[in-house]
Amino acid sequence: DEEAAYISALDEHREKKSAGVRSNNIAAAHDVVATTDRIVKELDDLRVWTGVYATLFVVRGHINDTVQSAMHGTDNSEDFWEDVYEHPMADFLRQYEQWACTQNQNIGMNYHNYETAIVETYGVRLVGWPHGVNFISPSNIGTVGDIRKLRDALKARTCYWTVLSPAEIKAHTAELEARCSAGDVVRKPRKKVFRCWGTSET
Repeated sequence: DEEAAYISALDEHREKKSAGVRSNNIAAAHDVVATTDRIVKELDDLRVWTGVYATLFVVRGHINDTVQSAMHGTDNSEDFWEDVYEHPMADFLRQYEQWACTQNQNIGMNYHNYETAIVETYGVRLVGWPHGVNFISPSNIGTVGDIRKLRDALKARTCYWTVLSPAEIKAHTAELEARCSAGDVVRKPRKKVFRCWGTSET
């Protein structure tokens, strides 16, 4: 009974905290949309008046923000990206968002609890880790061949960080909760194994 009371109180606290964050994020998202619309109109008007070209990218600066990324190019500016770089403008918008969400976050990599400490907490995932290379800190990879595989993948950008959408983060959290309810250990301490409700095994 006491444990159930603690769990209920914790759930209530999380819900209140989450509601406050959602309210702030919604207000911020509305501000971003309204301001972006004004800037787009100004840029389009400036194009008509002066003939200038302009490109606008607006992305969220934190993985927990609900701001929708936006882009705009006056006249046929969007053609520049495909003509020069052979990639659509939307590809650069996505890369810009991924870059922005990693700035000033002071995120330390955690290979031991990657699914919870990194994916669930920060809403990012490492894609394209080389097949056959253990998912551990590069300093602990034992062979030169495996180090080269990882280096080459990072250099070629076939191994890269991607930012998860809110729906993907929600699905990942639900998957972890399902595994936890089934008795799986989803967080792996180095010395003890802590299961869902605080029991431990040596």
